[in-house]
Amino acid sequence: NTPKHDASIGLSPDGQYLFIYRDDSNIFYPQDGNIYYSKATEVGWSLPIKLTINTKYNENHASLSADGNELYFSSNKPGGYGGMDIYVSKKLPNGEWGLPINLGPSINTDKDEICPFIHPDGSTLFFSSNSNSSIGGFDIFFSEKNENNEWSEPTNLGYPINSPFDDVFFILTPDGKHAFYATEREDSRGRTDIYYITFPEKEEKKLAVISGTVNYPKNIPLDIKITVQDPLTNKIIGEYKPHPLTGRYILILKANNNYIVKFESSLFLPHIEYIEIPDTFSYSYIEKPVQLQPIVIDKIEKNYTFKFLPNSTTISHDDILKLEKISKILYSDLDWGYNGWSTLAVVAVIMYCFIQAFKIPTGSMRLTLLEGDHLFVNKFIFGIKIPFTEKRILKIKEIKRGDIIVFSCPPAALSEEERKKNIQKDFIKRCVGLPGDKIEIKDKVLYVNDVPQNEPYVNFEDDNIYQTIRFYKTQQEYQRAWEQGSFTKINPFYIRDNFGPVIVPLGCYFVLGDNRDKSFDSRFWGPLEEKYIKGAPLIVYWPPKRIRIPK
Repeated sequence: NTPKHDASIGLSPDGQYLFIYRDDSNIFYPQDGNIYYSKATEVGWSLPIKLTINTKYNENHASLSADGNELYFSSNKPGGYGGMDIYVSKKLPNGEWGLPINLGPSINTDKDEICPFIHPDGSTLFFSSNSNSSIGGFDIFFSEKNENNEWSEPTNLGYPINSPFDDVFFILTPDGKHAFYATEREDSRGRTDIYYITFPEKEEKKLAVISGTVNYPKNIPLDIKITVQDPLTNKIIGEYKPHPLTGRYILILKANNNYIVKFESSLFLPHIEYIEIPDTFSYSYIEKPVQLQPIVIDKIEKNYTFKFLPNSTTISHDDILKLEKISKILYSDLDWGYNGWSTLAVVAVIMYCFIQAFKIPTGSMRLTLLEGDHLFVNKFIFGIKIPFTEKRILKIKEIKRGDIIVFSCPPAALSEEERKKNIQKDFIKRCVGLPGDKIEIKDKVLYVNDVPQNEPYVNFEDDNIYQTIRFYKTQQEYQRAWEQGSFTKINPFYIRDNFGPVIVPLGCYFVLGDNRDKSFDSRFWGPLEEKYIKGAPLIVYWPPKRIRIPK
């Protein structure tokens, strides 16, 4: 708390992020109100951190989506439709929040729209408005988002929920049958009170709340990542962490789908759950505790027998999960196999100059390379880099368009926190532009030097085509901002499908992921300098069924 006005304005569905409003106004910026967040830690709440979506105007009333990827909030900054408007910011691939998007005239009016609440189903938005269609004061409305990400005309919840007074801060439970909100009524104990609503004939939301406690030895730090994945497409649905103090976790998943839930840590054996939620599934709460086993070197595991399904070449889901668990243990065992200083020295020389093992971390190169593919990188094909210099010797070939390359993550592609911690990451992308090339993307089609490119390897997961918004007055300003990596601060949908034109600077390359809609690449963080390039994929060596030379 501060001497000025402080208020709690939102809590993430898993209870680990508290959103706070803070009055930062002064004589120069009399409307300056900002949104902060505090994270739950083992010793309590962290110091509040100011979000990057704030301006020198009034931002307040935050609501985070269940998957943690969208933040809805109110603001009266210029450029809206009048008064307070509702905006949404989407989380960028680097973990930072993108440029806020106004929800448009279907939601916002020339009056005030405040108190947004995005339901865990991800498609129903509740908010309060004092527009002309309200009964009196602020009324509660809701709008639903369709498959094209378009919001429906808002519906007033009507009497008896709304009243002639202000009705605000509406929150609907995951099953859709109960709600809490603040209002003033005849039986109020003192002006605005909190009320509880039951919808007796309300159809339950088709959601499953999966919750439980991750049990582990208390003398080992809790460093666990929970990944929810679609087993058919391998698409990551969401990434979560258990509460650092209690070990509790919560997942809110939609019906009519199956999920693989992985609990992973460098200190424990992986734990994997396969969850089926049929379309007939109504709302339900499922308690699923998880027991993690520490990694023990030299422990002999029991033998497994894998059986094929009748008249099929497919093994059961349980056996698939067992195989994945064993493969992860084998990957870990590789790290334990290097013993002796002489062996480490030889390995270090080989890895620095010639070969490096690399694991595909994301789906940005689908379908050419899949998450979890293990490959060897040829580090000498583009020349051996002389230590402490930018020079390369014994270069076998020059980089050309279409080459897949592995490179160190340039600073512009790292988040501010990663740069502070000096975190080093490697990326793998396809080179599409050479020094001096003119690069432009029009409605998802790549143009190099004004010629549309035939890219049979490209994969598109989103049929929508988003138009760009020109934030820079001149082409020179656009080029300069791109070279400086400034586009990482812009909402990716303004860049993804329509981009450029830009000119690739000398000594640099333009790289894109084959999974074009889900790739964090040169469109966002700028040109790739040659000094960051490590090499090219040599061969995929794991899993066995995918052994091949990537092209």
